[in-house]
Amino acid sequence: MNAPTHTRAWFWVTLLAVFVGVRQAVAQARYIPRYQEPQWLTMHLSEASAGVYAEGTYQDTTFEKTGTSVTHEHLFVGPALGFNLNGSIYHPNLIRYYINTEGAVGWAHDSFSGSTSARQDELQYLGRFAASVDILAGKPYHGSAFANYDHTFRDTDSFSRSVVDSWRYGAHLTYETGPWAFHADYLHRDEDVSSLSGDSTTRDDTLNFGASYDHKSGATTLSYTYDRYTRVDLGRVGDGTDHSIALAESDRFGSHEQLKLNANASFLQRNTENLSSDEILSDINLNAEHSTKLTSIYDVTLDRLSSEGFDSGNYAGQAALQHQLYDSLTSTFFVRGSWYDASDSHSDATTKRFGGGNVEAYTKQLSESSRIRISNSITVEHTDQDYLTTFENERHNFGENGPLQESFYLSGSDVIESSIVITDQQDSQPAYVVNLDYFVTRIGSRMLIERLAGSRIAVGATVLVDYRSEPRASGSYDSLTDNFQIRLDLWHNLVGLYGRVNLSQNNAAPELRIQDVSSYVLGGDFNWRALRLGGEYEIYDSTEAKYRATRLFQSLSFEPDQYSSISLDFTESWINYVDTHRREEDYRFITRYHLALSHRLSLEADAGVALRRGAGVDQVLATVRPSIKYIIGKTTIDVGYDYEYELFLNNEERQKHMFLVRVKRMF
Repeated sequence: MNAPTHTRAWFWVTLLAVFVGVRQAVAQARYIPRYQEPQWLTMHLSEASAGVYAEGTYQDTTFEKTGTSVTHEHLFVGPALGFNLNGSIYHPNLIRYYINTEGAVGWAHDSFSGSTSARQDELQYLGRFAASVDILAGKPYHGSAFANYDHTFRDTDSFSRSVVDSWRYGAHLTYETGPWAFHADYLHRDEDVSSLSGDSTTRDDTLNFGASYDHKSGATTLSYTYDRYTRVDLGRVGDGTDHSIALAESDRFGSHEQLKLNANASFLQRNTENLSSDEILSDINLNAEHSTKLTSIYDVTLDRLSSEGFDSGNYAGQAALQHQLYDSLTSTFFVRGSWYDASDSHSDATTKRFGGGNVEAYTKQLSESSRIRISNSITVEHTDQDYLTTFENERHNFGENGPLQESFYLSGSDVIESSIVITDQQDSQPAYVVNLDYFVTRIGSRMLIERLAGSRIAVGATVLVDYRSEPRASGSYDSLTDNFQIRLDLWHNLVGLYGRVNLSQNNAAPELRIQDVSSYVLGGDFNWRALRLGGEYEIYDSTEAKYRATRLFQSLSFEPDQYSSISLDFTESWINYVDTHRREEDYRFITRYHLALSHRLSLEADAGVALRRGAGVDQVLATVRPSIKYIIGKTTIDVGYDYEYELFLNNEERQKHMFLVRVKRMF
């Protein structure tokens, strides 16, 4: 991967500054006096190092059906220098600076082969560089500036490691007077990411202005942000400009400050090459403590989105009264309502929903070593629905409601699969890639989204989904939902037994396709010292889909001796989709090992295998990451190796070998 040209320029400028001031730095004492007379330049060198750094990557992608392959070789080697430096200009209270860097300048070789071949040799800088300046620190008006470069690694899960070259610089200004504070910030970011899945590049320029007012009972903040971004992902280009304004208020009031208010509102305007949109978001929360055992909670939210050819508004409110009759029993009664309207070039739709319910939560210590927890929630609602055909910015989190560990169902039914577009929670373009970052499965009339192992989507990430669905009838219906959970912990949490029942019934007409759901889960776990075992079985029946799921996990973490530690993690799941006669199996194994052979020599090793089986979803991933560190006196030697393998649908096979060697001598 090529480092930006300006990072090499910064390295030489910084290196020159060190040699100019090193004589003065060595002559000065190893401490900064509390009181100091003005000096035009002070310099304190606290650490210096020299050595050698080398890294290499070989990546190969083979397509079995076509017999073609694409390879990339990268090699870098060069001398390394590092130092920590700080000082001041004229006086520490005027300008104080910090420089921390460790990197290598050397020869880099890259070669590519496939349908065409290419070769490139050049001088590069790899490592890390951080420089910052504080101006008038401690004064009402003060500022700072910084510049950072980093060459590092990023893991989205245990099976995906990316090489990241990032370059950032910016400045910050603040003015404080009494309860008021004003600030202005600028940030530029260049980030190049290389992984087994492919390469991406991000360029960002962000400008932020803000003001805050701290008063006796809370605070008020107002901010404006401008963001200009460009992203190149797997050859696809996305760019846009964002303008956002945000206002937030927090207050505590009442005779005993028993009322707490949090309110925020924001406006976001996004302009991209293909689409422009405006969105207004607002949320108000009021918490009132009427007594030590009685609390009321009020929430109002608003989300108004307008883009080319689509407009939507989502308004919701809830009021709840929470009472703690005993230390072990908490009761909550609530009423809620929502109004959602949307329109596109094909139709207009409105969904109105209102209802209420009750939540009971009970925790009881049965004995000194056992405890039981029971909760039950009942909700009754009425819905008037005009069915939508267009959905935009539908927010989901992997693992929220799907049968697999990292999956979720889309809210709409009869979704047109080709229309699905998934982005990060900032709606950045280009979107994620199907069959690379996620997998789509139709279960009855529902659409299931699964995060693939090795995906560039982070584990547990929040995403936004756009899609269209087939037209459907409108109508009204009433629904009753009951969620029950129970857990029994025995012998100081040695054994745990639990169960969950989720029931949802409605009187909707068949053409509305509103599903009735019955879900039953029974499970248990065993925890003894470093050993954890557990499993559960789920029966899911609905009018739209039925499945049976078995999930198991085993983990062991221990220290064989005072010099080493090891962890083993296994997970297995079996899903049987009854209606479609389709089965999926997922097996994952991850181990981590640390061994301190002596106070000088240590070994680290990570390894993992993920195996997924099922119609259209076959995938094999494997990774091995050993590393060795050897310290002798002031010399440190680091050697690391990373191997990644992926086979998808027995057709697309990827392999990556990566190594690094670092030798560093401290002075």
